Amino acid sequence: MTAPPQASGMLSKQPLEKLFSWVSENSFSGVLALANEEIKKSIVFENGRPVAARSNVKSEALGSLLVGKGLITSEQLSQSLEMLKGKEARHQGEALLTMGIIDYNALNDALREQLLIRLYEVFTWPEGRYALLSEIPEDTVRVSVDLTLSEVSLRGLMEKYSASPEAADLKLELKPVPVGGQSHDLSKFRFKGREMAFFRGINGVNDLAQIIEKSRMDEGSARAMILALKDLDLVDLGQRSDRAPDSPPKRRSRRQTETSQTPPPPPNSTGGIPEIMVEITRRLEASGKKNFFEILEIDRKATQAEVKAAYFKLAKTFHPDRMRKQLSPDQQKMAEAYFAQITEAHTNLSNEESRKEYEATLELEASGLDAAKAQEILESEVEFQKGQVLIRKGDFAGAAKTLKHAIELYDQEPEYLVYLGWALYRNGKRTSNEVEVRSGKKYLEKAVAANDQFGQAFYFLGMVYRGEEDFDKAKRFFAKTLEVAPNHPEANSELRLLNMRAERKSGGALKGLFSKKK
Repeated sequence: MTAPPQASGMLSKQPLEKLFSWVSENSFSGVLALANEEIKKSIVFENGRPVAARSNVKSEALGSLLVGKGLITSEQLSQSLEMLKGKEARHQGEALLTMGIIDYNALNDALREQLLIRLYEVFTWPEGRYALLSEIPEDTVRVSVDLTLSEVSLRGLMEKYSASPEAADLKLELKPVPVGGQSHDLSKFRFKGREMAFFRGINGVNDLAQIIEKSRMDEGSARAMILALKDLDLVDLGQRSDRAPDSPPKRRSRRQTETSQTPPPPPNSTGGIPEIMVEITRRLEASGKKNFFEILEIDRKATQAEVKAAYFKLAKTFHPDRMRKQLSPDQQKMAEAYFAQITEAHTNLSNEESRKEYEATLELEASGLDAAKAQEILESEVEFQKGQVLIRKGDFAGAAKTLKHAIELYDQEPEYLVYLGWALYRNGKRTSNEVEVRSGKKYLEKAVAANDQFGQAFYFLGMVYRGEEDFDKAKRFFAKTLEVAPNHPEANSELRLLNMRAERKSGGALKGLFSKKK
């Protein structure tokens, strides 16, 4: 558990990531006020989660963000500010909604992005002050952000170190060691595919260059991440020295001198290295090729009871506290690194949900994909499903953003592009953004040109042409949808309605032709 912070103080003594950790662990509700010279910010928490943030940084204002994204014009921004001056709206978002410039979903997306920008920027402060307050302002406009504070800290610190001298000065030869394997819930950091592969490569044996190569993470991100992990107390970079180099040696007593001259005991079969350390070194070197089941020395079909029993069996032999007296400081770090792997394996396999995800990753690995790529494919599918849900809810801006992320993770799935095209088209129509309308339509047209068996793509194009009142093309695409997917209910319904419309129109024309003249 994180030690309780003082009610106020300096960020140099109580870093932001430590404050966030305490807020999360204690489900804190209130305000964290922050100041750095002229910059003032306040973050509102409810039950340990950020729900709002205020800032006097002009570039972080909602209007500036929306203009920058092309969602509103400078003129519309000025009009909304006039409404605020005239007290016709309580806040800028309400003014923009009242004016009909943006819809609720687009506003909510912008507020979420604004909140994260305001949070991440604080991590770049070289210094600052903080204060914890228990009262939440009545006029707080709450925003839902699907991020844990641990993930916010990880992303904020990575942004801080992304182009820093500290990251550039890191030696690729250093061998980082994982720490706190028993106390950290790694799931709350929500490592992405290559990030998880990067973290799993940290074992005290691999140097930074090897970890980067195995995880396929780009070097800049890897350097930023290793420093972020250090600040989060997940990794020891092994750069500390037990004694400052310029300090004079301590004067030893006569008894100490006599003791130091005592002949050493005869070496054992491992040349003076404890046998347990030889075994730990062997296991660490082999761990890069082992999965969690192999680390715990159990079968893939092991029950939860067997997972637990395997963990305790290994703990009896390899828990670092059991060998602390016989190991040097460097050996102790290696022992902690190995036991962190045992703990990580147990944590993942003892939870049913995380075990299913991990087993799915292993299946993808067996198909010939590397672990990082396999994890990215899984994450991309999760993002795709989220995008589909957002489309059904009518949140087309959110869906487009989520589907773009899915494609960034895995760009070999044509279905992702189809749904992205539909989300862009619908959002473009809603916000009168012709660029998005054309882009969305182009995605759909490319999809049907590349694959004539993609029923949903034909259906979406049918809806596009129906909206453009090109009913003949709409009917052709709905009919094509039913050729590919005969049981497509929406296409069947749309085609029936268009046929009825055509019949009514035809009937009205015939009635006019044959009616008697008065």
